[in-house]
Amino acid sequence: DFFTVDLRDATVVTVYLLPELNVRLAPKFLKELKPGSRIVSHRWEMGKWKPDLTLKGYGTSAYLWVVPSNVDGNWRVMLRNEKGSREYTLAIKQDFQKIRATLSDEKRRYSVEDASLQGSDIAISVSDAIRGRTFTINMEAVVKGNVMEGKAFIREGDASSAEQCPMKAKKIL
Repeated sequence: DFFTVDLRDATVVTVYLLPELNVRLAPKFLKELKPGSRIVSHRWEMGKWKPDLTLKGYGTSAYLWVVPSNVDGNWRVMLRNEKGSREYTLAIKQDFQKIRATLSDEKRRYSVEDASLQGSDIAISVSDAIRGRTFTINMEAVVKGNVMEGKAFIREGDASSAEQCPMKAKKIL
């Protein structure tokens, strides 16, 4: 019985069920499967949870979903380099694997150009200008529960290379 079986150890789940059963199972998949686990469905989607990949051929379709980490909420982000450290607040709104984000510090809010989530891998790109000087911050991290760890690449002005620094974030509960 799919509704009672424990899925916590599964990394790949395949289903060939009617769409209303897929919709009823989606919350179970999101709750029990680890981020990065894959779900493949023959022919039917899962309602509002749109697939990451769709393959069509021979009169049918196959759909793939990658279970996303839960990143919805506010995060305290710390970037450190030899000049010191900067703290930001990252606010994320999540709709399954689709995310929207805003980055701010105590002085201002920055323009988030792109935000993506693939399983437990998250990437945020910020591009803005302060006093006419442009800069970009590209953050790449792995989500582990209420913590993100990774790297930030900071480029100022017309610099040909980006400075790399560690990035850590903790969910504000």
